[in-house]
Parts: sequence; structure tokens; C-alpha cells
Amino acid sequence: MINRSESTNFSNLSSDLIHNFKQLFKFIDIDNDNSINKEDIQKLIRIINLNEKVDVNEMFPAGSDSITYPEFLSIMGKLFQGFPNDQQLREALTNFADETNQMDLNKINAEQLFSYLQKTDFYIKEQDTFLKQWKHFILSESGTTYFLGESFLKTFE
Repeated sequence: MINRSESTNFSNLSSDLIHNFKQLFKFIDIDNDNSINKEDIQKLIRIINLNEKVDVNEMFPAGSDSITYPEFLSIMGKLFQGFPNDQQLREALTNFADETNQMDLNKINAEQLFSYLQKTDFYIKEQDTFLKQWKHFILSESGTTYFLGESFLKTFE
């Protein structure tokens, strides 16, 4: 749960990422009242058909039913604190790239990548689930399933 007295923590976010968070905030603010309230979150959960049990109350400060954009941005800043930057992600993905051309980050063996992610306590435990949930970054070609690293990195631009 967040605490309203906590200072804003978004200085480590790029201007592009802040812009993307603004767009996300507007998307979640279904009733367009410039705040995200519990009803907005509940509607969003229904829209995206989130199957897991979500405690909406944990998303808001004690005694509040809504958060403003600066509060939302502060939450995102905390979540991204310590998150690797583009270059660090690129270097990490390079370790999984096809040995013949390590600069082609769209030739990352998805099976090997998932095997490594399992060792890091990744939230997805089954490879089939990983492939389905990350299908926008998956390509099957000549019997090999690849993770499209460049496409993944573009989501952070």
C-alpha cells in the first residue's frame, strides 16, 4: 500500500517513459475525472479479463479511494527504481542471442531464455504459458522458437 506522505520518486524516469505513463494513466482513468479510483481499476480488471484475484484496496493510500497523476507517477518511479536501462537490457539479451550473430537480438532462443528465467524465480512457471503470454515477442522459425528482443526493447522507448 502506498503512503501519501512519501515524496515523489520519479526523477529516474526518462521523459519518454513519463509520457507513456501519462497515456497509461489516461487509459486507466475511465471516467476522465483526472484521478484513478477503485471503480476505474475494477472496470479495467473486467475489460482485460484479469483472472487473478486482485485486492483493489491495496492499490490506494490508507483512507483514500483514488490517486492523482503525480501519485501514480511516484508509484511508477518506485517500481522502476533499480530497473535496468535500455543498454543494460540490451547487454543482457545479447548473452542469449544466436551465437553466429550476437547483434541480432531477434534471434534469442526462447527455450533457453525461459530456462534461465525459471532460475531467477520468474513469475511464469510453465514454458507454454510464457510463450502464450509473451506471444507478441515470439517467433517460430525452422523448428526453433525465438524471443524477439529488439521488439521487446522498443516497448521501453
